[in-house]
Amino acid sequence: MIVVLTGGTGGAKFVDGLRQAVPPRDLTLIVNTGDDLEWWGLAVSPDLDSITYVLAGLLSRERGWGVQDDTFLCLQMMARLGRPAWFQIGDRDLATHLLRSQLLQAGKTLTEATAEIAARLGIEARILPMSDAPVRTRVETPAGELSFEEYFVERRFVDPVRSVRFAGACDALPAPGVVEAILSATGVILAPSNPVTSIGPILAVPGILQALRETQAPVGAVSPIVGGRAVSGPAGALMATLGLPVSIAGIAQTYQDFLDVLIVDASDRPAAEALEGSSLRVHATNTIMKSASDKVELAREVLSLFSAEHQRLKPTEKLARRSQHAAEGIGQESNQAKLGRDETKGPSRGTGLPMILIPVKNLAHAKQRLAARLEPAARTELAQAMLLDVLETLNAWPNHPPIGIVTSDPFALGLAERFAFEVIPDRAHRSETDAIEMATELCRSRGVSSTLVIPGDIPLLTVHELEAILDAAPPQGSVLVPAADGRGTNAAYRSPAGLFPLRFGNDSFKPHVAAARATEKPCVVLSLPGIALDVDNPAELQQLASAPGETRSQRLARQWGFAELPRAASE
Repeated sequence: MIVVLTGGTGGAKFVDGLRQAVPPRDLTLIVNTGDDLEWWGLAVSPDLDSITYVLAGLLSRERGWGVQDDTFLCLQMMARLGRPAWFQIGDRDLATHLLRSQLLQAGKTLTEATAEIAARLGIEARILPMSDAPVRTRVETPAGELSFEEYFVERRFVDPVRSVRFAGACDALPAPGVVEAILSATGVILAPSNPVTSIGPILAVPGILQALRETQAPVGAVSPIVGGRAVSGPAGALMATLGLPVSIAGIAQTYQDFLDVLIVDASDRPAAEALEGSSLRVHATNTIMKSASDKVELAREVLSLFSAEHQRLKPTEKLARRSQHAAEGIGQESNQAKLGRDETKGPSRGTGLPMILIPVKNLAHAKQRLAARLEPAARTELAQAMLLDVLETLNAWPNHPPIGIVTSDPFALGLAERFAFEVIPDRAHRSETDAIEMATELCRSRGVSSTLVIPGDIPLLTVHELEAILDAAPPQGSVLVPAADGRGTNAAYRSPAGLFPLRFGNDSFKPHVAAARATEKPCVVLSLPGIALDVDNPAELQQLASAPGETRSQRLARQWGFAELPRAASE
């Protein structure tokens, strides 16, 4: 499976060649939705539409967007009626927006609507929006903050750019299938799209950047910069705004966290040779796609590079090279840092506060006991939403203790990065018990005197309950919080950190109490309803949906019909 991260115009050209070099069923496109807008009351997804049209053989060759041989009679009439007409939608193009809007209004997600439109157009490749949640690119200029389409289309990108942000990215989840596609790919390609406003929004969705770091497939990018200039559009100006060199070195720097191969134009060969001194492989060829044959030849050359990369390096060597490349940083900080990643908050050592440890196993295989009611993608979405609910509560806790996420899951790693929580890597994919004991030993080696272990699937967790645990904690001893059924353990505080071994499972609570009391140190048992509800089966999912509140997990459960919104929560 070849996976492509792409925006619109430049990406569509590359995809046009790739679809002729790869069987459609072996192609997955992850598409930017930061440009999406509402126009004349309709949901418009410009980049999704461009990729859809090119795969269907409908894209206008002259414009690079919209439908070939389209007419603009509706646009003309809307202008005559005094409605805005700067965003040009053709008559055939309008049909796509009408259908998408109807599907969304009927309760479909953007992923589902995109799949239905693609199927009706006979497209066999898989097209995925980066997220079902609204993420919007906002451009700060002297004229004020503009949507990307206002900046790019209405004002023709003449305004100086002060900054770029991706509104809603922090609260978004990758669309179902996005992370899984990256992790299971045989090759991942970043199309020659604008790195700031086409690829940037995709990387801003928590979990996607980490998936690119963790995939065992080679990751390549085709540079949209040739000879120190953007092939088209404002990519150069936007890179300069971020302090990035407008060059292939700037592209390498932007993607340095995960990139294995950079494909640049032959005219940049001298600059490519200078970059080859790093751990990045740089390949120079013709990347200017003037003809149909240029597109196909470039696509085939990229695929050939991937084949050679597979033969040259083992998956573990690829991951090691990425780590080395990210460490080298080509002498610069990464584009993700420039877009606001907070890397200043490190782990606390010997502070006297407990270290909060959250074990997170592979979320793609989570919640198997819900299999009778939820499809795999929905179970993953629920697990991700619950973890996000838990981490947001912790992040909102004023002066919270240090927090460590014990995991190798890409989505969890992305959230840890977003909240600046420490990652304690579990590369050996240990059991939950063994992972926590490994993390506990690490804490003890740092001089951390106590730990509090909580799971990532207790979405009704509150700051008040966390403070109740610390208030009840003896100087030496333990605090245990049982699950709602009284069998499992949903929170375990230990001081000192290794006071007694933890053994997690369905019937862990009584053994934990016995082990705690055997130490002859105080053991406090608290009943805390928010922490008590971990969601593992349909009955617990129904309890979650019926409880007052508006967490992401609750909204999902209600959306899936597990319970009506309680009156108290809706007033």
